Parts: sequence; C-alpha cells; structure tokens
Amino acid sequence: MSSEIMFAGGIALGVFSILALFLIMSVVLMREVPKGFVYMLLRKGKHHRNLDAGTYFLLPFVDKIGVKVDIQDKETQFERHVSYSKEGIPVQYLPIVNYHVSDPLLFGQAANFQMNEFEAILGSTLNLVMQKLTAKMILTSRTAFYSILGDEINQELHAWGLSLNSIKLAEMSIPKSIISQLKGNKSVAIEEIGELSRSSSVNEIEWATMNEQSFESLLTDSADKNQENKNLIKEISELEANSVSDETDRAVEAKKTFISHSGFTYSLKDND
Repeated sequence: MSSEIMFAGGIALGVFSILALFLIMSVVLMREVPKGFVYMLLRKGKHHRNLDAGTYFLLPFVDKIGVKVDIQDKETQFERHVSYSKEGIPVQYLPIVNYHVSDPLLFGQAANFQMNEFEAILGSTLNLVMQKLTAKMILTSRTAFYSILGDEINQELHAWGLSLNSIKLAEMSIPKSIISQLKGNKSVAIEEIGELSRSSSVNEIEWATMNEQSFESLLTDSADKNQENKNLIKEISELEANSVSDETDRAVEAKKTFISHSGFTYSLKDND
C-alpha cells in the first residue's frame, strides 16, 4: 500500500514538475508586442517574420526577438533653415515634420539611421525644391507648395522605410530689406532683388515674419506697381518719339519724375 502511495506521489510530483517547467518556459518564451510597435522575429539568427501587436510564444533555442520598431506617428521640429527661391529670395523657416515607419523590416535593417541624417535629407530636398519655385509660390500657395515638397521628401525617405504624413514650414520669413524695398514702391523686378540678396551673408540678415495673406498683398502690390511703371515708360517713349511741343516735353519730364520718386530707374531698355 505504501509503495502504491509512493508511486502515485512520484507521478504527481512528476506531473507538477512538468507543469511548473511548462509554466516557466511559457513565461520565458512568451512575448507581448505592445500596440504601436512591430518586433522582428529571428529564427536561427535570420529574420523569420514581423510580429504585430499581440501575444506570441517563441520556439525554445531557435527563436529570439531582434529589432523593436516604433511605428507610431512622430512629429519633429528641426533647426531653422534658409533656402532660396527661383529668383534668389532667401526664405527662413522652422521645418516641422510628421512621419511614421511604413516598412518596419527595411527600417529595422537600417539600424544606423540617425535623426541628423533625416535632417540632412530634409534640408537638401528643401533647397532643391525651392530653387525651382517662385517666391510667390513658396510664400502664398502653401498647400500646393507642401504637396510638391512632400512628394519629393517621400521619395528620399522610402529608402529608409519611412513615410511622410505632413510637413509644415513654420515662421516663414524674408529679409526686412526686401520688405522695405517692396513696400517703398521700389518697383524693381523681384529677380533683381534676388540677385542682390544672393550676395548677402545669411548671418547678417534681419528677418521679418509675415503670414500668407501679408506676403500675397506685398508681392501682388509690387508686381502691379512694377507693371504700372513699365506702362508709363512705354508712354514716355511714345511721347518722346512724337514730341512736337513744350507741353509734350513737360508731360514727359513729369512722368519721369513720378517714376524716379517711386524708386524705379528709367531706362529705354525697360520698354522692351
């Protein structure tokens, strides 16, 4: 009888030991992937598959977790940056980028990815895109501008397994000197202002921030004034060509004086 009890006790102990071992192994081999993350499952040292949010049991001795990738949306504000428009107008801004990991495996393999590389990609792409666009497009058509910019940046980021959600250039500003020229009715073409701006050191520039509507008004008024003065120059040329009286000469001089007071340099070549 006692031997039977001992036998039964041995079986119970064995079962308990197996259950305890199974429980320990389950705890050791169980992995919980939190929401917003993807874990790389390695089997025999090689990538086997991606583990999305949920609970998983690993095979003992052959499975282990590799890179843990955060796929949640992230927003990063970078340092102030200066780019030049097609005409050479310098524009300063704060890039704010919202992005996420779209390819966890590719991003996980690019383990050497650093935010300074992201910033370098962003800066070079911004420079290239802005050089193709006019100041008016950049400053007053933000929705279209951001769409063009987003497409270009996404092409660069896809190589890292990243995708852009949105981009915003906050605190857009241009040099105070340019605003003064445009507001002061100095109706030179914006291309001419841009050429002068290129020769200025960025560190010496005093910046002025304006909203989209203010830029629109400033650039439109300048363009209208420029066209108005060009029309006057054409009229002067016609009057000079057909001058037959002192009254005509006085009219010509009056129009020239008006133009010179507006800051526009009178030249027959502007009549082309």
